[in-house]
Amino acid sequence: MKHFITALPLLLLWISSAAHALQALPTLNNISHVEISSDTLDTISITDIQKINQIVSFVNQYQSNWSIPEESRPEVSLIFSFFSNHEHIADIGISDQFISQLYGKRWSQPVAKNIMKQFAGSVHPAIEENLFPIIPVDANSQNQYSHWQKKLTQLETGSDYRKIKSFLRNNNIRIQHVNNPASSNGYWLNLKLSLVNDGDYVDTVIAAKMFLNKDHSLKSTQFLGYQLARKASHTKRITSNVDAAHY
Repeated sequence: MKHFITALPLLLLWISSAAHALQALPTLNNISHVEISSDTLDTISITDIQKINQIVSFVNQYQSNWSIPEESRPEVSLIFSFFSNHEHIADIGISDQFISQLYGKRWSQPVAKNIMKQFAGSVHPAIEENLFPIIPVDANSQNQYSHWQKKLTQLETGSDYRKIKSFLRNNNIRIQHVNNPASSNGYWLNLKLSLVNDGDYVDTVIAAKMFLNKDHSLKSTQFLGYQLARKASHTKRITSNVDAAHY
């Protein structure tokens, strides 16, 4: 019994390590279609055999040499889901400089930015728009950026929702997303302050996050700067009353 107790921490460590152990990617044979998706993109289905082969060939370059980044897990911008007819085979995460597995500790591999850009541009323009968004650098855009940083500070902490709604409406601000309103700590709104690039598949916007208490009063705001967002047709302007259920 004593030896078992002594060995227990090692057993638990082994179990924990095994749970995050590297799993080999499934063989991507007979792929009938690839679905590309993200939080900001309507799912795109690739069915052209040449494009499918191009994607599979790209992924197969990275079957070995996976590692866990020391600093932090790479943020996945797009998910590539592989199917053989109706059978789901595998998912791979893609960012502008990484390819990642989507389980455990997210084993990843760096990909040179120019290689990823070449791949993105040759497969589908939506990939390039997501991985390499257009960020304006002209003076007018920079002034607009500074304007919104200052504008957010005009809304005081504790403001009731009537003031918040008026602020959003008067400044033509769109709500991109509302988190779970059942949260006991309140909820938040993802806001599109201004459109800076009207893309074919996704928009680049100046964005912010607004945190509200459970009674819908303002807790705080957070300026997020340039971010990708769904096309305007998929967003909603606030027109309802305070109740989060109306979103």
